[in-house]
Amino acid sequence: MNMTPSTVDTLDRSSRNRLNGKDLHKFGGDTLFDAIARAVCHAGCLPRKELWLDGPLAMDAARVSRLHSQGYRVLTQMIPEDITPKNRLLMAEPELDRKNISWNRVLHI
Repeated sequence: MNMTPSTVDTLDRSSRNRLNGKDLHKFGGDTLFDAIARAVCHAGCLPRKELWLDGPLAMDAARVSRLHSQGYRVLTQMIPEDITPKNRLLMAEPELDRKNISWNRVLHI
Protein backbone atom coordinates (compact mmCIF):
# COMPACT_ATOMS: atom_id res chain seq x y z
CA MET A 1 0.00 0.00 0.00
CA ASN A 2 1.42 3.37 -1.00
CA MET A 3 0.44 6.10 1.45
CA THR A 4 -0.44 9.54 0.28
CA PRO A 5 0.81 12.56 2.27
CA SER A 6 -2.72 13.14 3.57
CA THR A 7 -2.79 9.60 5.00
CA VAL A 8 0.59 10.08 6.71
CA ASP A 9 -0.80 13.26 8.26
CA THR A 10 -3.53 11.22 9.95
CA LEU A 11 -1.01 9.20 12.00
CA ASP A 12 -0.95 10.02 15.70
CA ARG A 13 2.34 11.92 15.81
CA SER A 14 2.24 12.18 19.60
CA SER A 15 2.21 8.40 20.08
CA ARG A 16 4.98 6.99 22.26
CA ASN A 17 4.63 3.59 20.59
CA ARG A 18 7.78 2.52 18.80
CA LEU A 19 7.67 2.27 15.04
CA ASN A 20 8.18 -1.35 13.96
CA GLY A 21 7.75 -3.71 11.03
CA LYS A 22 3.97 -3.45 11.22
CA ASP A 23 4.29 0.26 10.30
CA LEU A 24 6.39 -0.26 7.15
CA HIS A 25 3.38 -0.09 4.82
CA LYS A 26 2.67 3.43 6.10
CA PHE A 27 5.86 4.77 4.50
CA GLY A 28 5.79 3.41 0.98
CA GLY A 29 6.79 6.60 -0.83
CA ASP A 30 10.02 7.50 -2.57
CA THR A 31 10.88 10.49 -0.37
CA LEU A 32 13.88 10.69 1.96
CA PHE A 33 11.44 10.94 4.88
CA ASP A 34 9.80 7.65 3.85
CA ALA A 35 13.20 5.96 3.49
CA ILE A 36 14.26 7.13 6.95
CA ALA A 37 10.92 6.08 8.42
CA ARG A 38 11.27 2.59 6.92
CA ALA A 39 14.80 2.27 8.39
CA VAL A 40 13.45 3.34 11.78
CA CYS A 41 10.64 0.80 11.47
CA HIS A 42 13.16 -1.97 10.74
CA ALA A 43 15.29 -0.92 13.74
CA GLY A 44 12.28 -0.72 16.08
CA CYS A 45 14.06 1.82 18.25
CA LEU A 46 12.21 5.12 17.89
CA PRO A 47 8.87 6.31 19.25
CA ARG A 48 6.62 7.60 16.48
CA LYS A 49 6.49 11.12 17.90
CA GLU A 50 10.26 11.53 17.54
CA LEU A 51 10.15 10.97 13.80
CA TRP A 52 8.54 14.39 13.37
CA LEU A 53 10.82 16.48 15.61
CA ASP A 54 12.46 19.52 14.02
CA GLY A 55 16.25 19.40 13.64
CA PRO A 56 17.41 21.27 16.78
CA LEU A 57 14.82 19.57 19.00
CA ALA A 58 15.79 16.19 17.53
CA MET A 59 19.44 16.90 18.43
CA ASP A 60 18.43 17.74 21.99
CA ALA A 61 16.39 14.52 22.19
CA ALA A 62 19.43 12.57 20.93
CA ARG A 63 21.64 14.25 23.53
CA VAL A 64 19.19 13.40 26.32
CA SER A 65 18.97 9.80 25.12
CA ARG A 66 22.76 9.47 24.94
CA LEU A 67 23.19 10.95 28.42
CA HIS A 68 20.53 8.59 29.83
CA SER A 69 22.28 5.61 28.25
CA GLN A 70 25.56 6.68 29.88
CA GLY A 71 24.00 6.75 33.34
CA TYR A 72 23.06 10.39 33.72
CA ARG A 73 19.86 11.91 35.05
CA VAL A 74 18.85 14.67 32.65
CA LEU A 75 16.79 17.73 33.53
CA THR A 76 15.39 20.04 30.88
CA GLN A 77 14.23 23.58 31.37
CA MET A 78 12.94 26.43 29.24
CA ILE A 79 14.91 29.66 29.64
CA PRO A 80 14.35 33.20 28.31
CA GLU A 81 14.86 33.59 24.58
CA ASP A 82 17.20 36.57 25.13
CA ILE A 83 19.68 34.12 26.71
CA THR A 84 19.54 31.63 23.83
CA PRO A 85 17.30 31.61 20.74
CA LYS A 86 16.32 27.94 21.25
CA ASN A 87 15.44 28.72 24.92
CA ARG A 88 16.17 25.14 26.03
CA LEU A 89 18.59 24.12 28.74
CA LEU A 90 19.78 20.55 29.31
CA MET A 91 21.39 19.71 32.63
CA ALA A 92 22.78 16.30 33.50
CA GLU A 93 24.18 14.73 36.61
CA PRO A 94 25.42 11.21 37.25
CA GLU A 95 22.85 8.78 38.61
CA LEU A 96 24.34 7.79 41.94
CA ASP A 97 23.65 5.06 44.39
CA ARG A 98 23.83 7.52 47.25
CA LYS A 99 24.37 4.73 49.76
CA ASN A 100 27.57 3.47 48.16
CA ILE A 101 29.18 6.39 46.32
CA SER A 102 30.94 9.30 47.94
CA TRP A 103 30.39 12.70 46.30
CA ASN A 104 34.07 13.45 46.95
CA ARG A 105 35.01 10.54 44.69
CA VAL A 106 32.57 11.64 41.98
CA LEU A 107 33.76 15.24 42.09
CA HIS A 108 37.44 14.16 42.17
CA ILE A 109 38.11 16.10 45.39
